[in-house]
Amino acid sequence: MDYLFGSQDRTNEGIFSATSKKNWLCCLVECRRGEQKIAELWKSKRLIVGGEAPDNDPAAGTAIVLSPGLVNAVQDQGCYPPGVGCRIVWVQLATRIGIPLIVIAVYIPHHGRTNPCADDVYGELRELMAILPERSIKVVVGDLNGRPARAYDFTGKKRVLKANDNVETEVSGCWSVHRSDNEMGGKIRDFLLDHSMVAANTYYHPQRKVGGAKTYEPFGDAGKDRKGAGLDYACISERYQSSCTSVAIKWGPSEHRFASANGVQKDHAMLLMNLRLWVATRKAKVRQNVAALKTEEGADLARAAYVAERAVVPGGTFVDREIVSSRAQSFLDGLDADK
Repeated sequence: MDYLFGSQDRTNEGIFSATSKKNWLCCLVECRRGEQKIAELWKSKRLIVGGEAPDNDPAAGTAIVLSPGLVNAVQDQGCYPPGVGCRIVWVQLATRIGIPLIVIAVYIPHHGRTNPCADDVYGELRELMAILPERSIKVVVGDLNGRPARAYDFTGKKRVLKANDNVETEVSGCWSVHRSDNEMGGKIRDFLLDHSMVAANTYYHPQRKVGGAKTYEPFGDAGKDRKGAGLDYACISERYQSSCTSVAIKWGPSEHRFASANGVQKDHAMLLMNLRLWVATRKAKVRQNVAALKTEEGADLARAAYVAERAVVPGGTFVDREIVSSRAQSFLDGLDADK
């Protein structure tokens, strides 16, 4: 099945959204308490929210929205720290291969913020990763506010590593916007290395030439003389990277949000991540094992149960043979014939 994960900041102005032909999952970050209002009004199992953003961190707020078909696949869900975390929300989905799919939506504070700082949120994220099932497909999506460097040049063949560089530190492909890590990009790289993950969106050719692989475009007075950057990432466990068939960068929602029909890009783009997996969207049916009834001991037990059903029941009434299940009676008759 196909799954798409998306990103677009601020639920009260634009959404971190996704669409799909079958099942989809939508991650929202930097909700600014908008997710709490939606949860209060909607009251649906399809919406997973964290704690309310505190007054000293009003831009926080993270949520996950599930398609109707994915609700039955949910095994576990929550935020971190449990009950109060407003920057990390996660959901665990059952798959038919027996390996759960865990999607984590996270909003990392930008560089220079101190309460909370990026290290605080990364510390919480690492604690969450430690308690989640080790044998699982983990997907981390969100605004990570960092700039990890690309590991390859744009041919996808020749590496741009120096002689003393370690090949094992490659967690990105050739389509990262940046040539070198900044401080926050180094934190992203360290986290991905520690948990054997890769930034999947840096491995795919951008669909449009204008904007390229950037996911953030500064705007307003603060954006003067500043170039676009890659701040949003869709990361997946390296072992299951082949399950990701594409990651696309979409500026349409941003253009719609700012009513820029001329194609002017502002703020964050939307990431669409396509995963091909079999998810157990239906609960397994528990079937009765009737093999034991075909034995002599099982037949005796079934006959005793049948007699007890015909006996006096609470209330002083009797159960007639005619109203007993004809299917059960024929089954018992078949047992008598076999004997």
